[in-house]
Amino acid sequence: MIIQKKNKAGLDVFYLENQTQLKNCQSEDVEQMQFTFDLRYNYPDLLYLHPVNEGNIPVNYRDKLLKKGLLPGASDIIILKPNRHFSYLVIELKRQCVSKSKISQSQKEFLESVKNQGGFACVAYGASAAVFIVEEYLNNRLTFVS
Repeated sequence: MIIQKKNKAGLDVFYLENQTQLKNCQSEDVEQMQFTFDLRYNYPDLLYLHPVNEGNIPVNYRDKLLKKGLLPGASDIIILKPNRHFSYLVIELKRQCVSKSKISQSQKEFLESVKNQGGFACVAYGASAAVFIVEEYLNNRLTFVS
């Protein structure tokens, strides 16, 4: 069962019911690849992108990318399909282990900007939570927790 709640920063987060006790979990890269596989299999026509923002990029190259439009904090999953309530969906994907998955200040700011501009913005702990979010979004069942 997937749980939705607000975290201390006021962001909507989704995770598997027993996930908070996990000690070992897959890397965020593996979670991202699993999500992409599941999404492309189940929704082959859905327009989705993953901004490649992470990693140790050499300083000179990072500066060049910033000049070209790299946006620090941009979320891992961006779906450009409106539903009945929101203009688009943005998900920050983290590892299933909540205790090993930190949300940076720039990620929080990006998610808040998305909310302020009419999108649904949230954090998913694990690929299965992210797939659940997409399904709920596409079926117009997603709302922010008050």
